Amino acid sequence: MPDLPSGTVTFLFTDIEGSTQRWQQHPKAMPVALERHFRLLRDVIEAHGGAVFKIVGDAVCAAFPDAVAAVTAALTAQRSLDTEPWGATGPLRVRMALHTGIAWAGDGDYAGGPLNRVARLLSAGNGGQILLSAATAAVVTDHLSPEVHLRDLGTHQLKDLYRPEHIFQLVTADLPADFSALTTEASLPPYPSSSPPITVSPITVLSPAGAHRRRRWLMVGLSLLALGVTLGGLFARISADRTKEPTVTAPTSLPGEDFAFLTAEAFFILETRAAATAATRLETRAAMTAAASATAEAVAD
Repeated sequence: MPDLPSGTVTFLFTDIEGSTQRWQQHPKAMPVALERHFRLLRDVIEAHGGAVFKIVGDAVCAAFPDAVAAVTAALTAQRSLDTEPWGATGPLRVRMALHTGIAWAGDGDYAGGPLNRVARLLSAGNGGQILLSAATAAVVTDHLSPEVHLRDLGTHQLKDLYRPEHIFQLVTADLPADFSALTTEASLPPYPSSSPPITVSPITVLSPAGAHRRRRWLMVGLSLLALGVTLGGLFARISADRTKEPTVTAPTSLPGEDFAFLTAEAFFILETRAAATAATRLETRAAMTAAASATAEAVAD
């Protein structure tokens, strides 16, 4: 087998239309006809610089390093098939498709997107028809002989392929040119999900009265929190004052002025503590009153 091209490769796929029915009608003649079909295609493909890398059933898969040579080989093969005397089986109608893409040969075969596209393009055609993808048409359109031209068949959705294909038919005066409509998909295939679906939790919409009650209860919670903070601070202050309580002891042998000064200072300390205690009681009472008022309003609502 010739070396398989890599890089930019033009693939030519062929397939016999209605071969299953022919096998049932002519079980003895079909093996001979099929072998002649294979030999004819292989000779033409290799004569134009291509290589047959796979045969599946009656389908032939070939690769070319040159797109123009691939198109020329397809035309030559169709002409040979059209004039071949087939005998009991009758003419074998072979559909052909060409697509150009980036591919790399490995272990005598290819894999990847270009092969999927040319295979789907082939299945869209009819026996005796030569179809070109937009990629192949763009390469060869300026290199066709005068008697050959491309017929624009429009953009079609091929089976299982997300990107539609602009399809062209290779037309020449000495080959049939009118065929049935292409067999293509009516719509895009569903895209696979690459991530789990996002679940959106339902949103609860409160009525104005419900929103008012929620705000009231929120105020109750904040008031109780403030009361707790206030009481905690007051208890800490009282505890600190108790641990730091000064002790005033009147000396028995101080002069009169010193004794009077210390006595006045002791009374000042006692008055300050009494005022602080009163303030503490007022703060506690105010915090409790606020919490009780907020609770009462929330309950009333």
